[in-house]
Parts: sequence; C-alpha cells; structure tokens
Amino acid sequence: MKYAVSIYKNQDIQHLKDIADSFVLYIPKMSCVYDPEFNIDSALEELKGKEIILGINKVYLEWELDALREFVLRYSGYKFLVSDLGAVQILKEAGLLANVIYDPNTLICNSMELELFSRYGFSALGMSSEIPLADVQSAYRRTEAKIFYQVFGRKIMFYSKRKLVDIYKEFSGLEFGSEGMELQEFMRTEKYPIFYNEGGTYVYRDYLISLLKEMKNLSFLEYAYIEGITLNPEIIAKIALIFKKSAEIEDISELENELLALDLNIKDGFAYKDTAYVKEGFDGKN
Repeated sequence: MKYAVSIYKNQDIQHLKDIADSFVLYIPKMSCVYDPEFNIDSALEELKGKEIILGINKVYLEWELDALREFVLRYSGYKFLVSDLGAVQILKEAGLLANVIYDPNTLICNSMELELFSRYGFSALGMSSEIPLADVQSAYRRTEAKIFYQVFGRKIMFYSKRKLVDIYKEFSGLEFGSEGMELQEFMRTEKYPIFYNEGGTYVYRDYLISLLKEMKNLSFLEYAYIEGITLNPEIIAKIALIFKKSAEIEDISELENELLALDLNIKDGFAYKDTAYVKEGFDGKN
C-alpha cells in the first residue's frame, strides 16, 4: 500500500515530501480545484525521485482537448489522476493508459464495474466512497484489482459547470472574493466549503472522513489517498504520519487519540451504511 497525499500549493511540499509515498499534484486549469499560483515544474524539481501523480481530473470540453494532448505528452513520464473518459481516450491515443489512475468518483460501485474497467489496463482504479466498505472489500476479493481509495479528507458532494457564484452575486447584489467561501443553509449549522473557477462550482461536504481504524482491513489498497483540501500542511503531515504508523502496530488506540486531539469534524460518511432512496410520500410500510 502506498500513502498518497494531495498537493495544492508549492509551499505545502516541504511539510509532506519526506512523509508520503506518492503525491497528487493538482494542476491549474486541468484539475477540478486548484491554486492558480501553483508551479508544476518547481514542484516536480522539489519532488524529484518521488512518485508523482498529476491531477488532471476535471471534465473537459472539446475545445480543451488539444491543450490536454500537449500536456500529457510533455509530462508522459508521470502518472495521471483522471476522471473524464474523454481524457482517458486522449491518454489511450498517446499509449499512456498504464500511467492512468482512473477515478470517476461515484461510478465504480461493485465488482462487475471494477472488473470491466480493469480490462483497460489502468495503473489503478478509484472506487466510490459512497458505498459501504464491505462492498469495496468484496469487490477486491472478486477481482484483485488495483484500487485507489480515499481514506481521509473531504469529498465533493456537488458539482456544476454553471457559474453559480456569479449568478448569486448578480441576484443578491453582494460582492465578495472567492477565497474561503462556505455555503450555509438558513436553518442549519453545517458549513460546506465552496470552490469556484472557470470550470464551474464545487461544493464539498461539511465533514472529513477517516478510515484510520479500518486500515488493517484495507491493506489490499494500491493507494490510500489522504485529501488535504481546507487543511494546513502541518495538519496533513500529522495525519499522514498517523495513518502510516497504523500499518506498523496492532493497537492503534494512541493513534486514534492523536487524531482526535487535532479537533477535526470527522464522520464515518458512507463507510458503514448504504444509501437509500425513499420516494416522497412513501412510508416504507408496504
């Protein structure tokens, strides 16, 4: 198992480069969420000798594909984190499918889907974090596929290509910056981080998931991914160390206490429960 961490800012690298096994660099204008000031070539130089995964996981429009082709050929010696099947086709044409970690977010939910996409020859596949862990374990036992799976951090809960923040500004007459935005419903206390760029609007869940106590049962993962968006790099470094230590010892109670001491809003998410759709007006008795 390799522990992979997200990198959004160049200054984060110094805190993480000696801790993680792999690094997912989110590339400006090619990732869903990114820092426009991120310098990819500087980051690659600083992480020389480490395993690099270039995050190009946005949904691409037709007019963006030429730039994508140029990018993947320029950085063909690295791995790529991809969510869009159009981007997969570009990488296939370039003969680079073996460099691809294909993570379509919520698409791969069972062993049949995992087996189907394994035939492409990807480096690894991302399974949905919105299914119970038991289903992930079952899918692996049936396929022995290489799995990229998020074990800590926030998950995107909503995405739209629409420029919703600009629409809201126009409707409300308010003016504000795009840094540190949060969405809060009038009658609720939860705050949902919002990121906004030319690719659209991205809303993340108000909590972080943590699978620390399950890492022994997830030892089959090819990549255990730690997502650090909204957290400072010092905290991410502590979390990565906690997770790596959990693989080395039997009793992780002290590590659980270390994680608890960071005072983060951590919940189980969908790890132990299935999603259920209840039709409006249906009481479930019939």
